[in-house]
Amino acid sequence: MGHFGWKPDTEGRPGADTAKRMKERRMGRDDTKAPQMHSIAEQKRRLHELEQTYSRVENQHTREIVANEYANLAASLAARCKPEVFSPTEIQGIERLSDLSDPRIVWGLDGKGFFPGSRPDFLPLHHIVKLIAVPVAASGYTQAAKGLGPDRFIYMLGSSSNDTPADPNARNLRGLEYFMLTFAYRMTEGNLLQAEVNGRRIQVSQSEMDIKRLRRGLDKASIWPSDHYTLRRIIDGNFKVQTPLHILADQRPSYKAEGVQNIAVLSYVTTMPPQKRS
Repeated sequence: MGHFGWKPDTEGRPGADTAKRMKERRMGRDDTKAPQMHSIAEQKRRLHELEQTYSRVENQHTREIVANEYANLAASLAARCKPEVFSPTEIQGIERLSDLSDPRIVWGLDGKGFFPGSRPDFLPLHHIVKLIAVPVAASGYTQAAKGLGPDRFIYMLGSSSNDTPADPNARNLRGLEYFMLTFAYRMTEGNLLQAEVNGRRIQVSQSEMDIKRLRRGLDKASIWPSDHYTLRRIIDGNFKVQTPLHILADQRPSYKAEGVQNIAVLSYVTTMPPQKRS
């Protein structure tokens, strides 16, 4: 019999039951980090496993199930502020708005043809929205510290300061085009990406994805260059996106090194409307 009147368990000496192990931890004689580290490793392993499964599966229905499980797990970890396991910024294309206050980060985002991040950007739109809608924990470049309001996650669009035209409104129209074509491509074939853009209805078919057709559709719907587009009544294939989205053009200082400075125009998607300018 153990010291506490129960049979010894299989984990150690007699009496090493739950009460005994708790006492050992209080006395500093037990490594309490091991279970936590195991949990972190297991959650990371699960995310990686889902990424790999998604890349191998060809059936569209199965891919949607895997993407949904991945997005739900990732959003849950991010909402519980577990950056040691997962942060939305690990996905290529998702950044913190506050990081645009760092000119070196802006230089890295502007026109490089890719975005940083250890995890691939493959999620359909309704799953990306889950991640950029997650509350943002404080970071080194917090908005509040700079008097810029609350921080948030944003999804970068592929416009570049190396592109023409130079007009930010026209370049934000490029960002809208990038948005529509990117997420139309990720839908099941034959489905439509639909949205009301600044009150004008537009739709893009996955099977008819083409920049010329999209531009004709935008012209026909009278969707013109603007530094801010509000997207409502969004339908991503078979899924309704209830959260309104905002596509914004933002001019930010950019430099690779001290003394070499430029102004970058970046387009991005956010779930929060821009603050009204005074």
